[in-house]
Amino acid sequence: MQRRLAPTEPSPQAVAQIRRRLWLVRRFVTLVLLPLMRMEAVGQERFPRSGPVLVVSNHVGFLDPAVIILSANRPISFLATPSLLDEGLLARLMQWFGIIPKKKFIVDTSAIRRMKGWVKSGGAVGLFPEAVRCWDGATAPLMPGTERLVKMLRVPVVTVRLRNAYRQWPRWAERARSGKIRVEFDPPKEFPKGTSDDEIMAYLTERLSVRHYEEPAYPVRGSKLARGLTNIVWACAECEAFAQMNEDDDHVWCAACGARWRVDGSTDLVREGTGVHTRLDVILSMIGETLRERGMVPVPARFERDGVLLESEPMELIERTDDAPLPVATGRLRLDKERLSVRGTGDEIEWSIPLEEIRVVTVDMRRRLQFRTTERLYEAMMPTESVVKWEIVAKHWAPKAN
Repeated sequence: MQRRLAPTEPSPQAVAQIRRRLWLVRRFVTLVLLPLMRMEAVGQERFPRSGPVLVVSNHVGFLDPAVIILSANRPISFLATPSLLDEGLLARLMQWFGIIPKKKFIVDTSAIRRMKGWVKSGGAVGLFPEAVRCWDGATAPLMPGTERLVKMLRVPVVTVRLRNAYRQWPRWAERARSGKIRVEFDPPKEFPKGTSDDEIMAYLTERLSVRHYEEPAYPVRGSKLARGLTNIVWACAECEAFAQMNEDDDHVWCAACGARWRVDGSTDLVREGTGVHTRLDVILSMIGETLRERGMVPVPARFERDGVLLESEPMELIERTDDAPLPVATGRLRLDKERLSVRGTGDEIEWSIPLEEIRVVTVDMRRRLQFRTTERLYEAMMPTESVVKWEIVAKHWAPKAN
């Protein structure tokens, strides 16, 4: 079992060392990313060249930290999910540049300590206060507590907006497209002592607001544009059949009614036969409304027959710990009104937990479904099934998560 790398400890020496590393690899990394993206930085001359600073940005793509660091031309230690430090090449790179692992949806004192350490050492730290990358290009609500973090650190705040990044690599997509990303830096903002929480959150919300469909579009090019889309388009927009959607390189279609759509570079779905364009956020809203009309029961017939809300394909359930992921069970994840369980090949129960113990249901990365209790964090690895469907339904039926 892989062990997690230890994050770099902050110090003035570490800040200087990371700055030298960025100087050494910046040109190489830029050349590597050039086939995927062209970065247009606006206002980067406002970014402080030295001294402590807190960077706060909207969160769209997997490469957001790299894009901001390269555009600012200064190292920034970003808060990130601890799973990025699972041993591997990416983990080594993250450790090399001072990643700050942060456990989601709980007060992580070690992450706070490291943030304080980096700014005390004169470094720049960064966070994405939405906590999750958006699925449809719209900025998500900011996490409560962001304003308290701003007050606690007491350093200048630079807000950053990433535009067109969603088209360049949607969260659900298996691969990036080639296109331009516009990085907009605001002037450093200092909040005087006594500034209210509401005032800080209002400023951050206004400055980070980005809506993919309401902005000028920069063209993107790519192949296999539909790969991964059924992770979020898991119900048919025409016949409303659930779990009947399929995908190939550039199309999604419904096995129940035969409706077929082509995915274009803007992520619109183009209905074959009519050529009608439908925005992805509109389709997601339709799916959500249909699910609510069914009482958050995806397949009513099965629920009435045996009480099962959802049952997955074979998957692996692990427990996330500070040291290494621990295997828990392998089988089919099943959700009913009272329990979450894993069933083996003979339908025997390999693992189960009452829904009332689940505090948070979320998706980490693209195919990792996470359930947090007071003491533990479980993660289900879904190879092909929609984790978004599971997140929505499980969050509704788990009382504390809801």
